[in-house]
Amino acid sequence: MNRTSSQRRFVRHERDTEPTLTVLSTDGLRLFSLLLVFCLSFFSVQACVVQSGQRDAVPPTLPVSLPAPPQPEPAPQDQHRTMQIGEASWYGPRFHGKLTSSGEVYDQHNLTAAHPTLPKGSRVKVTNLDNGKSVTVQVTDRGPFADERIIDVSHRAAKALGMVEEGTAKVRVKVLSRPKQSKSRARQNSQQK
Repeated sequence: MNRTSSQRRFVRHERDTEPTLTVLSTDGLRLFSLLLVFCLSFFSVQACVVQSGQRDAVPPTLPVSLPAPPQPEPAPQDQHRTMQIGEASWYGPRFHGKLTSSGEVYDQHNLTAAHPTLPKGSRVKVTNLDNGKSVTVQVTDRGPFADERIIDVSHRAAKALGMVEEGTAKVRVKVLSRPKQSKSRARQNSQQK
């Protein structure tokens, strides 16, 4: 056998019980090598396609705990409340006859009050929590401007509440009604926000 022009191959003859090694030509080796390279290339490309498909697939969702969203800042105190409890004071002779912030002349003999946030024209029931007396007043002014106070009532309202002598009292303020706004006024308010 010529070593340069052949390859080894298993051949089985009918009379042989053991396989024999036979040599093939180099052309067969080239063909085999070419086929091997083609197969390896084909399977490499297939492996890349499978991997890229897995990369594009959506991974399973995992439970994630996120921090709570920031809470909006509360509206200015008392702006939308219907009831408050706090300290009340009264104002009288020194302001009698002067203009209020609503443009009305203050009359200490009317049942009126000053409140820091309620709309002017609102009607509220003020109850003295020490003696249980109550009175209904209309908000016509802004105030009080002293710390810890939620409402200033007129002299007449203070008499009805039994708080003229003390000057202040712990009260509950309950909103009974708010003034109705005109459509143009409501649009102006919504545009300002």
